[in-house]
Amino acid sequence: MEPNLFFAPPSPAFATRREFLARAGGGCGLLALAALLADEGFAAPQIDPLAPKASHFPAKAKSVIWLFMNGGPSQVDTWEYKPELAKRDGQELKGFDPNTGFFRDQVGPVMKSPFRFARHGQSGAWVSEIFPNLARHVDDLAFIHSCWTDSNNHSPALFKINTGFARMGFPCVGSWVTYGLGAMSRNLPAFVVM
Repeated sequence: MEPNLFFAPPSPAFATRREFLARAGGGCGLLALAALLADEGFAAPQIDPLAPKASHFPAKAKSVIWLFMNGGPSQVDTWEYKPELAKRDGQELKGFDPNTGFFRDQVGPVMKSPFRFARHGQSGAWVSEIFPNLARHVDDLAFIHSCWTDSNNHSPALFKINTGFARMGFPCVGSWVTYGLGAMSRNLPAFVVM
């Protein structure tokens, strides 16, 4: 008769499931006790990795909202005016290999944005006609036009834009902002991805 894996001990380190649960329960209880003692000031002070850190210069920002929309509208149709695209509209891109991407049959010539751009605010930021209401607030927005990636495939490019690396497993923008600014509350997450 084969042993029933459901009733087997969870680990060779424990003789029975009961022993495993007793040790696990004791560990959870000790963690809770340590948190309670720390909250009441009876435990040794702990270094809080999420506590706000002193900066080199006085901080102007208290939080960051990073809108990164995978599959969202193109930057050249929204906030990044490229007058050279209008000059080269309909021309073939010299040296471009159409076989490096996923959509080989859909690669065509250079195409200008179908939307008109105008300068707005004291900063003179270029804004597409898509955003007539947001255009009034460009002086309150921060634009980063220096992002680029050397990958023309979406997944590695997404990693590169958000982490600086084309492979997964590296901290992203939200992690670095949390590290730099700290968390305002211990009861709410400092960084959320939706």
